[in-house]
Amino acid sequence: MAMCWGRFVRWMAASALVGVLVVYASILTVDAYETVWFSPPLDRQPILGHLRYSAPGLARKARFDSAIVGSSTARLLAPRHFDDAFGASFVNISINGAGPIQQNRVLDVFVRHHPRPKAVVLALDHPMWCGEQAEDEQPLSGLPDLLYDDNRWNELPLLLSRRVLSATFEQFAYLVGLMPQKWGKDGFSLFPLPSYYDPVRVHDNLYGKAGPKPFPPVTEPIRASARERAGWRFDTLPRLDRMLDSLPDETLKIVFLVPTHRVLVPPPHSLAAARIGECGRRLGATAARRPNAHALDFVKDSPTTRRDDLFWDTVHFTVDAAEEIQRLIVDGVQFRRSEPGLFDYLGPGDAAEAD
Repeated sequence: MAMCWGRFVRWMAASALVGVLVVYASILTVDAYETVWFSPPLDRQPILGHLRYSAPGLARKARFDSAIVGSSTARLLAPRHFDDAFGASFVNISINGAGPIQQNRVLDVFVRHHPRPKAVVLALDHPMWCGEQAEDEQPLSGLPDLLYDDNRWNELPLLLSRRVLSATFEQFAYLVGLMPQKWGKDGFSLFPLPSYYDPVRVHDNLYGKAGPKPFPPVTEPIRASARERAGWRFDTLPRLDRMLDSLPDETLKIVFLVPTHRVLVPPPHSLAAARIGECGRRLGATAARRPNAHALDFVKDSPTTRRDDLFWDTVHFTVDAAEEIQRLIVDGVQFRRSEPGLFDYLGPGDAAEAD
């Protein structure tokens, strides 16, 4: 009897091991995140529901020569609009929740695999990039962080996980035709879908009890001298210097402060407005120091940012707003001028003289 039980246990253990090996082999073959260098060349779609995992695979794709980098606020910037304007092949590798460090990492992956990119667009959220405190640098460890380095072996043992298995099923269903294409192969997808737009919920997001607190009224306009402004800290901006320095001189570099709904735009002559203005001035100076670099500021109380129907919440605009913003970026770069009431063109130009 003991021998029968022993044989049964060994059979169960062997079956379990075979099952795990089959699952692991399937994960490596399907390669949902396009990170396994020896997997077969299949016509995969990026799993944009897992952006931090999928972005490195997108960034490595040889068919792209240009990139859009940002956080979730840049997700609806459609590469095709910049393709047409700049004669390039863009990929959107913006990542939900990505701070400056994460954006720097994904740009590094793109540049390592495209040493001479045609163009790079950096979408900066002013609360992250124009704040006083920078993010703490954390070492790369575990998935998905290890997907961003040059070692294509170290993440392989970590791919046997529930999240990766879920993505594998989704990718496999797409590859065999059981699921239609869900995600754009250039990193762009309509998400959330416009059919989910609920004006009542949007109004609550913008003005409800959980919404942003109003800025205090400006009782006396801020008057900061040039010396005082020079002493203001923007601890994250040096990372932008490093990102731009990683790009060749001939690369078109476009840096812009992403528009938010007007409830997050500080009133004129306030300290918060002065800080954003100084941050913009430094962005312009940064652009002026580099060939083919341009900087624009959309953080304004403008006809676009006043329209509730162009936003999902205080920071995420709709696809209609995204198309208008991209048109304005192209115009600003091509004509090197501001559009009064919509955006400021920060440089090169006057910013070069101010620095």
